[in-house]
Amino acid sequence: MAAQMDELKSVLRARIGAENVVDAGDALETLSKDFYWYSPVLKRKLDDKRADLAVRPGSLDELRDVVAACCRAKVPVTPRGAGTGNYGQCVPLYGGVVVDLSRLDRILSLDDGVARVEAGARLGVIETEARKVGWELRCMPSTWVKCTMGGFFSGGSGGVGSITWGGINAPGNVKSVTILTCEDPPRLVRLEEEESLKA
Repeated sequence: MAAQMDELKSVLRARIGAENVVDAGDALETLSKDFYWYSPVLKRKLDDKRADLAVRPGSLDELRDVVAACCRAKVPVTPRGAGTGNYGQCVPLYGGVVVDLSRLDRILSLDDGVARVEAGARLGVIETEARKVGWELRCMPSTWVKCTMGGFFSGGSGGVGSITWGGINAPGNVKSVTILTCEDPPRLVRLEEEESLKA
């Protein structure tokens, strides 16, 4: 396994830059955790879990290459937003590679009350930009300043605004989601409205 991880590390460094591959120290520990330790049960079960590597792709092409390389190497992949969840969703149970989505943070558009954003876009930034054009987010968790859209979509359910607009799964709150499959080669799959709840 060590030789396999060394080879994968070399491939990933060549593709996304050595500065975007973390293989040791406090940074790797931090990127391998969320706030699971709020629960004494999860603390016991997850304290010793950690990734072998963490990577920070900066574009969809880089993300696609990272996922394909991990699939070819048969190495587990754990996606990570800002790590603000407290259920252990971004803790890698079997080592492998944590994919930190924080560099995929672009707001693609804010039109007619709909935000199109990358998975690593922080809700606080989206809210600030939306207010500049007369809109606001319908619902926000308590961690809205730091949490990412991808993390909120994948692990969140509600927050401020949920009484009026419902949680993330209420009709109209998510117009579509595009997911990248974990296979070689990865595919982009777009799910509209109700279908997006499958993700």
